[in-house]
Amino acid sequence: MAALILSDRPVAATHLRRVLLAQGRDCPLTSVLPIAQAQRLSGIDSVEVMFVVLPDNPSEVVPLIRQLRSSNYCRIVCVGVPHEPRAILEALHAGADDYIDESSDLESQLADVLIRIEAVRHQAQTVNRIITITSASGGTGCTMIASNLALSFAQRLKSCGLVDLASEHGEVGDHFDFKPRYTLGDLLRSIDSLDAKVVAESLPSHTSGVSVLAGGLSPDELADCPTEDVNRLMKLARPARPCWVIDADCRSARRFRLAQLSDTVVLLVRLDFASLCSARRVLDEWQEQQIDSQRIIVAANRAGQPGEIPAFKTDSFLRRPVDVCLVDDPLNANVSLNCGVPVLTEAPASKLAEQINQLAERIMPSPTPPDGKPKSEPGKNSFAKILRSIAVAST
Repeated sequence: MAALILSDRPVAATHLRRVLLAQGRDCPLTSVLPIAQAQRLSGIDSVEVMFVVLPDNPSEVVPLIRQLRSSNYCRIVCVGVPHEPRAILEALHAGADDYIDESSDLESQLADVLIRIEAVRHQAQTVNRIITITSASGGTGCTMIASNLALSFAQRLKSCGLVDLASEHGEVGDHFDFKPRYTLGDLLRSIDSLDAKVVAESLPSHTSGVSVLAGGLSPDELADCPTEDVNRLMKLARPARPCWVIDADCRSARRFRLAQLSDTVVLLVRLDFASLCSARRVLDEWQEQQIDSQRIIVAANRAGQPGEIPAFKTDSFLRRPVDVCLVDDPLNANVSLNCGVPVLTEAPASKLAEQINQLAERIMPSPTPPDGKPKSEPGKNSFAKILRSIAVAST
């Protein structure tokens, strides 16, 4: 567990670091910084717990704690001498997750805090996860894959959130033939007056269990939307659903720092030279940002087309293997989209649906192995049957 210490009191910081090292935690000298340098820690990804050593006047750092909480997703622990209960309450209300009394037994308190953090992290591995689906180039089918992954999670977990940050019109809703009452734009424009309860009550739910947040933004609003507003909305919405899937193009993923925000990032590629080269640039960018490569899944969509670069030869482009291949299935993909029904509903026994479910299982393993049985019969929609018959007759 990587730790960082913010302190203007060198003696207290040194003692805290020694205790952390004695308990086997990663905290090199470079991880001890003065409080003045906290401004550059926005969106830091490699730190799992941040210790803020309080000054003699704890109220001085309350704005700093509030800022750190709004821009970072690690645990924040305050360390100080509690002269009065109000100082502890101010720190906790500002966003601190825990408080250590440095005048008492620091070793045992720190051990207890780290145990609590480990327990929370273990729980977060199975619930309230954020999965971003993005690509380095167009034409990879991000929205289709994101919609079907959200449905796969909803079928298993009873509900799942789906956010469209790829289009201002909310194209993800077309995959469910669903027009939500409240849009993503409605919530972002009211972000300053929202709390977790209001956001949870505003989430529009499809009959499949997928809650869709999409649309309601003009092109200028989407382009100018502050990163902090998106992060605040996701932080408020996160507890309301077992997991969230975000559909984002490359520009949105970069601007909203979704790789830092997400537990898993699925990078979709086409198996052609241009797409693989673009994907390599994105992977290099994430490496520079110290995004854990274990959180990244590279998936080749529409695989199996004539003349494509074989997946086993992509290492020379990506300097890592393609993790997942999703078969090219234009019949089921197009019929499903034309009917406003996800592939997992319209063609649950298809190879594409099977592979999407396998990808969902890889991202978030089930407590028990899935039985692999389709939940509904393919082609129940009469319009879909007509489209299928036309497609088959024309081949």
